[in-house]
Amino acid sequence: MKKLFFGALLVLSIPCFSQTFTPRADFPGSGRFGAVRFVINDIVYVGLGEAGAGVYPKDFYKFDPALNQWTPIADFPGAGRETGIAYSLNGKGYVGLGVAFESTGTAVFNDFWRYDPANNSWNQLGNFEGGARSKAAVFVLSGSAYVGTGVNDQFAFLSDWWKYDPGTDNWTIQNNLGNLPSRYGAVAVVADNKAYLVGGRGNGGVFYTEIQEFNLNNAASGWVLKTIDAANLSFVNAAAFALNNKIYLCYGLNAGFVSSYDPATNTVDNLGDLLELGEPIRYSPITYATSTGKGYLGLGYSSVVANQSSAYKKDFWQFSASTTPGNEPQAEAPASIMATGENGVYILDFTGSLPVGGVDLHIFDANGRLLQAFSKVNDSHLIDLSLFAAGMYYIRIVSSQYVWTTPVVKS
Repeated sequence: MKKLFFGALLVLSIPCFSQTFTPRADFPGSGRFGAVRFVINDIVYVGLGEAGAGVYPKDFYKFDPALNQWTPIADFPGAGRETGIAYSLNGKGYVGLGVAFESTGTAVFNDFWRYDPANNSWNQLGNFEGGARSKAAVFVLSGSAYVGTGVNDQFAFLSDWWKYDPGTDNWTIQNNLGNLPSRYGAVAVVADNKAYLVGGRGNGGVFYTEIQEFNLNNAASGWVLKTIDAANLSFVNAAAFALNNKIYLCYGLNAGFVSSYDPATNTVDNLGDLLELGEPIRYSPITYATSTGKGYLGLGYSSVVANQSSAYKKDFWQFSASTTPGNEPQAEAPASIMATGENGVYILDFTGSLPVGGVDLHIFDANGRLLQAFSKVNDSHLIDLSLFAAGMYYIRIVSSQYVWTTPVVKS
């Protein structure tokens, strides 16, 4: 093993980086955006969406994270569509709303359907009483679903919210929640028994970049503004999930990154292109989280140009957020990092042959934000931190054989 030279570089103990991602089995249907998903007992059910110009498949699949396996279920019996909504209540899945752009015209939907996993069957319910719409937001609190915002069949942006009672199959308007400007493409997520609404696009092309909170214990207040962050909360047709009472906001129309929001501290952190998608957008993907502390993201559309066949995605990723540091088991460091004498510039020097398949290199700051990523790096690769501020950084090397992380301190 080659010697590590000291200078502006200080080597510390090797901690596990607190956020990791892993590719999982691809979605077995065609690539698509605007799919819907609902979760029952940590199994996610995914279907619908747009798979090409005017192509709206009605297939549905369920994913078991323990087996990393997709299995088809009964096709959706209603019309195909994109940017509908879905949620689960009492062990059953609910799917409705959405839009289909076809040669015969635009169809915007107000129908709702319930899926029963016990007998793999769908049943049509009463129509949504708030009217046909797409790109709406939905969340579930205390056994009821709340659906609101979106764009209707007259292309008008909406601000109304409706509450669904699964026992009576009835919808009731929620006047207390109509206190925000009209918008579509906002994302809603629940953490610690409170609902949060983020982003969306409104009249005049305005992009909303705030986080609003709804607390059932103070329901009369409706949505309450928590924070505004134009740089890190510009999410439209994005996706979100909650882990350890922290919210992760993922990609979308105009955000090629992931941001996290901690309600306990009311702080936002930009995690960068956490999944290293390297794409201009990832429009209308799907996400969900399990009770075992894993988040999942996949599908969506990855081009700013319409109807590019390769841009309809079917990849699926697993995300883990560790709350405590640990140590990555590594019998011997696979590489060393040597200072070049130029402040902030180092050489990556592997101790032996490069692993089959190559090695990727990631650079994170002390808060876990991904700053740079390099694929298939070679021996003597230069690591240039010269433009970064003084402080601690993490260098991570990933191959098919190992994951190795070491901190460096730039003076």
